[in-house]
Amino acid sequence: MDRRRRRHSWPLWPPDRVETTPPLLSSRGLSLCIDIIDWSDIDFRSHNERAKIEQIECLKRVQQGADLCKYGSRGSPHIRFFYVDATGSILRWKSHKKKMEDSMIILSNVSRLQVGQNTPIFERFVKLRTRELKRRSFSLIYGDDCEKTLDIVCSTREENLVWVRALRFLITREAYSKKIDPYRSLLRSFWDRACVRERGVIDIDAVSRLLGNMNITYSKPECKVLFDNAGVHRHDIIDFSTITRLSLRLRSSPKVYFDIFQRYSDSDVAKLSVGLKQFMLFLRTEQNMDMDESEGLALMRRYMSKEGGRDPPSLRIYELISYLTGDQNTLFDPARMNLYQDMTRPLYDYYINSSHNTYLEGDQLKGISSTKMYIKALQEGCRSVEIDCWDGPNGEPVVYHGFTLTSKVLFHEVVQTIQQHAFDTSPFPVTLSLENRCSLPFQRRMAFHLRNILGPMLALPQDEDRVMLPSPSSLQYRIIIKAKLFLNDMTPSATLSSFSAYSFSESSIDQNASESISALAEQGVAPELASMVMLRARKFSSFDMFRGVAACQMTSFSEKKVTKLVKKGLSGRFVCYNTHNLSRVYPSRFRVDSSNLSPFQSWVSYPSSVIACTAVISVSSVLV
Repeated sequence: MDRRRRRHSWPLWPPDRVETTPPLLSSRGLSLCIDIIDWSDIDFRSHNERAKIEQIECLKRVQQGADLCKYGSRGSPHIRFFYVDATGSILRWKSHKKKMEDSMIILSNVSRLQVGQNTPIFERFVKLRTRELKRRSFSLIYGDDCEKTLDIVCSTREENLVWVRALRFLITREAYSKKIDPYRSLLRSFWDRACVRERGVIDIDAVSRLLGNMNITYSKPECKVLFDNAGVHRHDIIDFSTITRLSLRLRSSPKVYFDIFQRYSDSDVAKLSVGLKQFMLFLRTEQNMDMDESEGLALMRRYMSKEGGRDPPSLRIYELISYLTGDQNTLFDPARMNLYQDMTRPLYDYYINSSHNTYLEGDQLKGISSTKMYIKALQEGCRSVEIDCWDGPNGEPVVYHGFTLTSKVLFHEVVQTIQQHAFDTSPFPVTLSLENRCSLPFQRRMAFHLRNILGPMLALPQDEDRVMLPSPSSLQYRIIIKAKLFLNDMTPSATLSSFSAYSFSESSIDQNASESISALAEQGVAPELASMVMLRARKFSSFDMFRGVAACQMTSFSEKKVTKLVKKGLSGRFVCYNTHNLSRVYPSRFRVDSSNLSPFQSWVSYPSSVIACTAVISVSSVLV
């Protein structure tokens, strides 16, 4: 089928002009990207030769490029020509309006690739999300705070598979390179930005700007001396190998070069480098490491570049520096990189990474609510997320910051997102802290979605009178529901922010909120929802009320409340309470800018297990 005929058969595509000019790739550039792949580094869940060949074909096709449908930030779909550059480190597309540097993604900045249409752009703008269309779609999530997405729809499922498979490989390769040599990976990302217009080479002036971006400030005379010492002249065109050599001069201290590298350089090797015999001597003499020759060889090969084999194996100066600055020589104990603590104790014996108002991207008054904030929180290690539930249109509960101007997101979309990403980074249980402001029919709808979406993942209450909570180890891959079973425990202060500085009447809003909550308190909690609640939240009046109560009961404290308790000299009572029940501390309602209390001060004064912190993407400027 020819390209034109196939293009017009795609749904939701505008009759836009398409650029079909192929990327400037030579056969040498294409083979370079294929050749530098070390297949032993990456597991593609298939080890046969056919699978390896299929991977190579996928890489070739994405470098040759294809017309794909891109959804912009405003939701309009456009056909763009996408391709991966010759190095396999940048995804580019041709745009009619945007500059070249705005039409690219450096793959080392991509946090994840997800298949389907689960991003806010897709959810907001694609009205007809059929199963077939979802199978042809994928998104790249990138940026420092994972706040940006590139949303793509392919023409066929086969084409979607090709791009997803190739991009996943390249993203994994970039992540692996970053782990092995983080400095070189960082240099590569700056290089990719600097040479966006020059197609693989830059001049000396661009190098000066690149060094400035890396916080390496050199005056023009100093740059000239640096270039002269490296044998680079002003009118030379500089490639990545040259900039690597320049950066090496900046990284190499005289002590490393003269006291280590030259002392242990092997005269039997043609180029100045450290051979296996000398490297073993270095490990024994300088590092006090006792390992056999096979282990030393494996360590050498880990830091040797993949740009061609060396026989006999040896380390060049930049590879030795990579070893000295790598994870093998970190001050942090490598044994502590993996879980080593006892995870069989009750939940209240641990500090739990917790999120406050998880759904908010911005401030507490008019910020955007979105499901991607739950993805961000869970992938950053949060094990407790908050869901503020309210009655919504069409019989569906919604999530937003009540009595404010924040946007709304559907409750079932939040639960679906949590189900998909709860255990991306950790197998230990996730607690859903439900702030239930819904009427009975909507509570039943909440219970339906929780049971239908989470199913066997739910940790249902068992022995209500047990004196100890279960352990994180016994609750792996389970989701805990925490909520109030007595709605008359609810207070408007837990949800409201201060509007006094924004020409709103705080007293009138408090009155409206109290009336709404009083109405909810009279009707109680739906039995369908109550049967799922494992952690039962109660309103705090005194520590005496928690003497001898079941371990499943807990309470939440505002920042202001715990400060008062500490000033009254009740820190000891608070510590005693936390030895048999969970407590949660959340920021003051006056923090409308989504700022946080200090968890360290909290742990010293009143070691609460759950200190809830906001993790917003951006905070809009506040009216004054």
